[in-house]
Amino acid sequence: MRSFRFRKFIIPASVILLLAVFFTLRTSVMTEAGENADGKAVVSMYTGVKLREGDTLESLAAKYNSGCFESNDEYIRDIRRINNMTTEKLHPGCYLTVKYYAGK
Repeated sequence: MRSFRFRKFIIPASVILLLAVFFTLRTSVMTEAGENADGKAVVSMYTGVKLREGDTLESLAAKYNSGCFESNDEYIRDIRRINNMTTEKLHPGCYLTVKYYAGK
């Protein structure tokens, strides 16, 4: 009987904890304000991206670099620095932190 009550409590608590962790990891983090190449005010933000088969740093740079970096190569160097990467090899299913910019 005691085991049943314990399981009745632990399973919902585990689900709630997992959902909280999931939504925390999916949330973007606002970091700094600046301007893009057009002089528009932007806010630098970070988000986690789940890597898929075929993703490359170049494809991520093309998607998330909105012109605040001089080039995609500079953006890729920043992604590698943020994620402490020593190579450009990506693993599908893993998460990578990327920087993007949102207009104010």
